[in-house]
Amino acid sequence: MIIPASVFGAIEAAGERILGRGMSSILHMAGDRLGREVAKATVEFMEGSLPPNAIFEFLIDGGTMRGFGHYDVSAFDFEASSGVIRSVDQPFPDDPIPRKDPGCHFAAGFWSGVISSLRGNEVVLDELACRSRGAPVCEFAPRGQNPLVSRGKTDGNDR
Repeated sequence: MIIPASVFGAIEAAGERILGRGMSSILHMAGDRLGREVAKATVEFMEGSLPPNAIFEFLIDGGTMRGFGHYDVSAFDFEASSGVIRSVDQPFPDDPIPRKDPGCHFAAGFWSGVISSLRGNEVVLDELACRSRGAPVCEFAPRGQNPLVSRGKTDGNDR
């Protein structure tokens, strides 16, 4: 069975309406686990023929081809785990009901898991801006990198 990526966005939105903020942690953790599994399987499939940063780029391109949206990583330094990953068209924030908080917890968790697995150290991405809150793009950055996140301001208009 092939499930369109938009299903995850609908599950996120419904879960947040029912469970509140607790759903965001569940989705981030589920995304993280899947990201680690995908990264590990990709490394095994490639049989060590590509360095981790090239596998990261391969997975970014693969996500685009599979309907998870286009991710721009030109402002993200894989080696340093710093910078910003952007998406203008991922399906996660496309729920028609506006959200209080960013809506791409599964995606943030997925890329956290991919990067953590490939780098061999823990990297947690937070969403800094979200289209579900009116930002033009969704932006993800490693936790602690942006002071707005620690103050609870995660809307793209808070910059």
